Amino acid sequence: MKHKEIQEKIAKAYERMKQRTHDRKNKRKHGNITWKPRVDDKGLVRTQSSSDAIAGVTGKFIRPYEGPYLISKVISPSTVEVCDRNRRFIGQYNLKSAKVYKEANDMN
Repeated sequence: MKHKEIQEKIAKAYERMKQRTHDRKNKRKHGNITWKPRVDDKGLVRTQSSSDAIAGVTGKFIRPYEGPYLISKVISPSTVEVCDRNRRFIGQYNLKSAKVYKEANDMN
């Protein structure tokens, strides 16, 4: 009797595990997968926030992205070169550290 109950519990646990694995695989991926940056597109870049006790700034309340910056060059499908509005070089960023800039009137 106990052996059969244990087998049923194991079977139910296995089915739950398979269902969760299936759900994880089908879950929508987040990130910049669909953004294909082009030259002169506007984008934001992720920055490392740090607290400043003297100025009274807490790092957790600092915005994680800076910008908007212009894409000056697409180096590879996953790397872009960024410059400011005056065409001064800012840096090279992976697309995981960048995202598209949306104007306020574009957010309809």
